[in-house]
Amino acid sequence: MKPAEFLRERGLSFYQRFISLKGPAAGIAMGFSLGVFIAFSPLLGFHTFLLVVLTPVLRANFTASLLVSWICNPFTIPFILFADLKTGQFLLGYEMAEFPWGETLTLEKLLEFFWSLMYPMLIGSILIGGMAAVAVYWPVKMYVVRSRAKNGAEAVGVPEGEGEGS
Repeated sequence: MKPAEFLRERGLSFYQRFISLKGPAAGIAMGFSLGVFIAFSPLLGFHTFLLVVLTPVLRANFTASLLVSWICNPFTIPFILFADLKTGQFLLGYEMAEFPWGETLTLEKLLEFFWSLMYPMLIGSILIGGMAAVAVYWPVKMYVVRSRAKNGAEAVGVPEGEGEGS
């Protein structure tokens, strides 16, 4: 399969899953925003856990958040983490510590090096992920409301009366 066909097929699959989501438009939009925010987190391996914890608190749609959090995948991770790191370093005004090559490695030195990477990445991810999450909330909510109005709420599995004003 050619890359263009693969991307087209994946995009169509995502679109089909997205338009078939059930629940209020605000919950889907919040789930979408939360998924975007979590996708920029450098806490790889904890994304799903964070979604499980945060979706009920924010009254977000879990499926929407999970679908969107997959923006962070093996192809995009290097770019996301690099952007997080550089943004965090810029905001904090410092560079990461040098790796202690040639020195006796101690847990303290490794943790210092790790933290000099992780702290700026966390700060950068909060800014980038937060801005992206805020930027997508209203367009997604309006899209869900309009597509449900156009297609009829029952066509996408929403009980009558919950599609418009949610």
